[in-house]
Amino acid sequence: MDHDPKIPAPNVILHAHKDWHLWFPLLEKHSRDRGVWEYINPDVDTLMPAIESLEPVYPAIPPEPVKPTSPTSEQTPEQQAALEEYNHKKAAYQLAAKNHEEDVRVYKVLCNQWVRKASKIANINEWINRTVSQDLLLPITMQLLRGISTPQAVVRELKKRLSPSDSNTKNLLRIQYRAHLEKAKTGRSNVDKWFNDWQALYAKAQAFELHEVKGDLAVTDFLDALAAKIAPDWAHNLRQTITTASAMGQPTMSLDDVARVFNLTMQEHEASGGKGRSTGVFSTFGGESAPSGGNSGGSTGGPRKYCPCKPGKPSHYWEPTKCHRLQQAITGIHGQNAFSAGLNQPV
Repeated sequence: MDHDPKIPAPNVILHAHKDWHLWFPLLEKHSRDRGVWEYINPDVDTLMPAIESLEPVYPAIPPEPVKPTSPTSEQTPEQQAALEEYNHKKAAYQLAAKNHEEDVRVYKVLCNQWVRKASKIANINEWINRTVSQDLLLPITMQLLRGISTPQAVVRELKKRLSPSDSNTKNLLRIQYRAHLEKAKTGRSNVDKWFNDWQALYAKAQAFELHEVKGDLAVTDFLDALAAKIAPDWAHNLRQTITTASAMGQPTMSLDDVARVFNLTMQEHEASGGKGRSTGVFSTFGGESAPSGGNSGGSTGGPRKYCPCKPGKPSHYWEPTKCHRLQQAITGIHGQNAFSAGLNQPV
């Protein structure tokens, strides 16, 4: 049998309502990746039959029929009917014999497909058994013994018992997202962990289209959170850059853009020798304050411009709209290519 590699066990175990929004997306992903979601999806009107019942049947040739004895006198109606039945069976036998080789070839193809699909469904079922609390799974399994007992039936019962309504999920996620922004203001979080957790909450909030992650207010809330303890100078100066762009009628940065710039800045801070990623040490990305007057001359004879690409000090002599590092963080395109691709929009 073709073997579908075992799915790694996740960190989440389905114990209660609170785990559903983490567990179910993983189940759907693994099922879709294997092309068997139709056998797992709990939201269909009619459950799929058990995969075992769909095993292809070998194309056997029917036995060759025996011709009835020819009558010595005129045929009776019964004899005529028997002869007609024989002729039908003879034709079916000859057709089956003629097509048998091709039917066997098709059977082997269908059988291989069935074996692969059955292996994948069995793998999903085994993953369900490993990731669902036995206190939940055992009663459902016993209940389903009286009817259809398939992975799809099990997931449907789990959803009936544990899945919160969309409104409840949104309310809970909204509370979690707001609380996480407030957590950044306490100064008691590791920056890397805080940002990784924020990204996970942000992705969920986007999936549910929460207004907390949309528009300028979302950017303001994010920068306010960073401004308290994690990166005061960086956040204040980037907010000033965005406010200036907005006042001039120029495109402003989205929350996606700001998050990418923040992530790139963290990476460059670490690469440049920044140590101690706690909020206390990382609060100004290296302990340098932003310039009070923004005037730091250099060999070009002009003042340096502050840019979010390098926090805490004037960065370079050109405007942020011409900064390759900032453009790369926003667009994902490296260096000059960002501009040649027509992406040098003001930020």
